[in-house]
Amino acid sequence: MPAKAYNQGRISAKVEPMNTIGPIWVVDYDVSVKPAARRMAFYRALWKLLKLHGLERSGRSTQSVWIIDDEEIARDIHSLARSYGKSHLYNATPAD
Repeated sequence: MPAKAYNQGRISAKVEPMNTIGPIWVVDYDVSVKPAARRMAFYRALWKLLKLHGLERSGRSTQSVWIIDDEEIARDIHSLARSYGKSHLYNATPAD
């Protein structure tokens, strides 16, 4: 089953529709706006990473939260974000 990922500002609005049994991974990152070239380099790298995992890019967005049901992809996004700024990785189990 392909991974499901959501890049949304409101986490609660997108976790429920995933209908996943396993854990959900939340990547919360902050990449500085300046210098702009570094931030754009981050997004280009992120888009390449998403394409590598078979996910589509979401375009330019100020929303810096990814909710995903695939640990490997979540860890890859987290690692990439840490190389460009700050990032936190959370593991959440859906409520019954």
